[in-house]
Amino acid sequence: MKLQLLTHPRELSKKTNTGALVAQALGKNCRVIPWHRITPDAELLQEITTSSVALLYPGEDSDELNDKTDFASYIILDGTWQQAQKMYNQSPYLKALPKIHIRPTVTSIFTLRRNQKSGGLCTAECAAEILKHGGLSAQAQQLHTKLIKFIDQYGKNGMNLPLAKQQQMKPVIQEEVTGCAIAASAALAGISYPQAKQTANALGIYAEDESLWSDTHHIRRLLLQLGIHTRPQQTPFNCWHALPGLALLAIKWHQHNGRSFWHWVVFVRDGDNAYVLDSKQALKNHVRTDFGRINPKWFIEVIR
Repeated sequence: MKLQLLTHPRELSKKTNTGALVAQALGKNCRVIPWHRITPDAELLQEITTSSVALLYPGEDSDELNDKTDFASYIILDGTWQQAQKMYNQSPYLKALPKIHIRPTVTSIFTLRRNQKSGGLCTAECAAEILKHGGLSAQAQQLHTKLIKFIDQYGKNGMNLPLAKQQQMKPVIQEEVTGCAIAASAALAGISYPQAKQTANALGIYAEDESLWSDTHHIRRLLLQLGIHTRPQQTPFNCWHALPGLALLAIKWHQHNGRSFWHWVVFVRDGDNAYVLDSKQALKNHVRTDFGRINPKWFIEVIR
């Protein structure tokens, strides 16, 4: 059995999103798919045409989930009720699928968001119900235990309480085509591009030096000179939920003549909100939340 979490872009970075728990618990048997209205996921479309796939979505044409329900794959719309309705209404390929719904026998324990629908379940609880009815009670219990710990830890840290509004980190626009590392460093340090460039040049780091484009050592040196520490290793990107509070992301990663190239951006998490600072000159908005359109290869955690 495989679970497909078709996730609304605004949910990808939210710390209260429980889809990450499902992905952690099921590993390769769960796939998180950012929803796109115009460009649906090609792999999901292929699976719909070649396998038995059901959509978890209540309605008059929906069958109640029971122990006899048997599909190879289940799609869960991962988002708020309003987001789920939007994804369904704007995705014709979902409307043709067989649909199932869950009749909850217990009240949801998920209390980390306001204005929850009465009788509704969060994504992790829905996944646990599907697993249980599919004969995977041990995995369902494991997921339920993860959810309890998640809610408990979230509450202990006070993360479910309104946070005092913090000053949003500001983007710095790169003044050179290949100056993304300098701009990202400037944004993290809270200084201007010329100031960061001056510090970089004093270290022998120049934006136009091609020998520096495929190495992370130099941006680490620059950040350290600016009083900012980073983890020593690059971590492969898995999902937005798993990112730390502050990180350098390598996006637009590609190889040319055997060398790797990428564009540096800064990921910032502020409570339950998150955004990406992108220094590219051509962008209209350098504070990005279109997570479904950003494809990081790996990240470096920033320690302040």
